[in-house]
Amino acid sequence: MIASKLEQVLSSSKLPTLPTVAAKLLQLTSDPDVELREIAKLVQYDQALSAKILRTINSSYYSLAQPCPSITRALAYMGLSTVKSLVLGFSLVEMTRTCEDSFDLADYWRRCVYSAAAARRIAMVTGTCDPDEAFIAALMQDIGMLAMHTVLGEEYDQLLAGTNDNHMMLPRRETAALGFNHAEAGAKLGEQWRLPNQLVEPIRLHHTRGSPFGRQNPLVNAVILGYRISNLVSAGDRKPVLDMVSAMSQSIFHMTPEDERTVLLQTTEDARELSGLLEVHVGELPDIEALLADADDALIRHQTERDLEIGQPRRPALSQVPESMTDRLTGVGNREHFDRELPSLFDRARRTDGCLGLVLVATDRFTSLVDTLGAAAGDTALRAIAQRLHESVGQVGVVCRSGGEQFAVIIPGATRMDAARMAERARRHIERDHVDLHGAGTDVEAVQVTASIGVAALEPALAGTLHDSQLLIPLAAKALDAARHAGGNCVRIFKPRSDQSDAA
Repeated sequence: MIASKLEQVLSSSKLPTLPTVAAKLLQLTSDPDVELREIAKLVQYDQALSAKILRTINSSYYSLAQPCPSITRALAYMGLSTVKSLVLGFSLVEMTRTCEDSFDLADYWRRCVYSAAAARRIAMVTGTCDPDEAFIAALMQDIGMLAMHTVLGEEYDQLLAGTNDNHMMLPRRETAALGFNHAEAGAKLGEQWRLPNQLVEPIRLHHTRGSPFGRQNPLVNAVILGYRISNLVSAGDRKPVLDMVSAMSQSIFHMTPEDERTVLLQTTEDARELSGLLEVHVGELPDIEALLADADDALIRHQTERDLEIGQPRRPALSQVPESMTDRLTGVGNREHFDRELPSLFDRARRTDGCLGLVLVATDRFTSLVDTLGAAAGDTALRAIAQRLHESVGQVGVVCRSGGEQFAVIIPGATRMDAARMAERARRHIERDHVDLHGAGTDVEAVQVTASIGVAALEPALAGTLHDSQLLIPLAAKALDAARHAGGNCVRIFKPRSDQSDAA
């Protein structure tokens, strides 16, 4: 029954077929000795396709230094992988032109285009796989849906309707009703089209979570993570999606928070341009800047609700911290305040099976700043950093000057991912505006300051090993050292492993 159903889909005369140029291109490129002029001749044969490819290559999406006038030049400039991915991409668009109105093409393309843009950016930022292969594998990830809609018609459309627009539910519903899902059907279809295996495997596996131990190859993992990022478009509650994206970015690709943010911000911009170049409608895409701010606000709301739930008193505003616990220079808590608050909040988190983030912040090149511009300029810079830290995380955490040019921020209720996002937010805020040095007794009017930031956290899974707040400090310090050694102005996170090894 199951086999016959899948065979029915794969053997149907209604099944989408690759356009002639794409099919011949795959045949040619299976020969390692193929000459580029043969490829150019084939693509140029289809003048409409050739024009679309040149328009795309000459767009800001590829940012060429000079215009590319021909397919031959495109192959020389960009390589076979880029041209091949564009041929397959435009061919896929043509195959969807015949889909009936009952199939939500806008939703289909919104997910696939966003996934493709994300997977390409992941490949570019991490350097782990070919960006063009990541792009086309992600763009084709849901071809099984096209096949199942085309062949099964209303039966499949009813399955889609039953997911209530939650695409993550679809494979399970497909398997329960039909015995196979669209990822499996898409991979089989890709094999029939003679797609190379490096494209077939991501199609087959894109709904799996991926392995933090690297059991999947980087191209598959880039497509999986790209798909997870695409879930930000339609998710009602985006914080769990962001947490999953952060976890996968760090565990699989060892991305820094800055790298993750770059991928997220560039993906939406790329997806908008890509949808225009492919001439597909994707509807509204999310404002990632606002989304990241919403994630911070969600942490604030969560912590406020948790405080009320467990009867925890509200943390005092800076103006309410006793003078003896206040750093006279910066106005934030002093070392004594930190030494009192960290054990108290740590013990409360352990008792409630909760979380606690610790962020250590060191002003970059502070000694050089003081030696060059004087102690007054250094004091002004420290006051500015303290104020910016408080503006960034003070609503949910306790900001203290822990000594010299260093600060510490305790964030109750924060997981490692929460604390990392808050730290990245603080880092950007610190570097964003120059510090005004008028009145600091120097001829220099302003100076830019940056900070190295280390993050560690108590989480329920670590409660057995982190039984004392003093054990958390060296973990954050190790992450801070990693940030300094990376050149400063960055965030590094201590990632607990079985061997308690290094920071990210």
